[in-house]
Amino acid sequence: MAYLSREDRDAAIEKSIDAAIQIEGLLKGLREDIPAFYELLEILFGSAEFSTQALETSLTNSSTASLYRRAWVAATQKPVERVAQLQAHLIELLDVPKEPSARKQLENLRDFCVSLNAELVNEAFERVTIPAALRGTITQSTC
Repeated sequence: MAYLSREDRDAAIEKSIDAAIQIEGLLKGLREDIPAFYELLEILFGSAEFSTQALETSLTNSSTASLYRRAWVAATQKPVERVAQLQAHLIELLDVPKEPSARKQLENLRDFCVSLNAELVNEAFERVTIPAALRGTITQSTC
């Protein structure tokens, strides 16, 4: 899969934070499902079912791999050096457990969704360009 289009990125921003909120509700016993997470998977991988193959394909794009690596490091505070290592971590993380005893994995998934959201928002604002006619009158910090 190619890197996210602007529309997909914007949708992923929304769904990643929705997924984190829903996962938190699940952890607190206020929810029984996390549909936003599956919608996020649909945006990221083209399917609401997690697929190792879809993840592997998406990681062949260096921009996508970088995005997931930054989100992983921000969420876990654990560095990752190789794509294969990142892939192994993401497979473990994104294959959502069905049993309630997997609380730690759900907490990690929630944290990853929050970090992914932050990275996507950061990318969105870094890509905002100021038209030449307005340069000098508008700074990046005022956008």
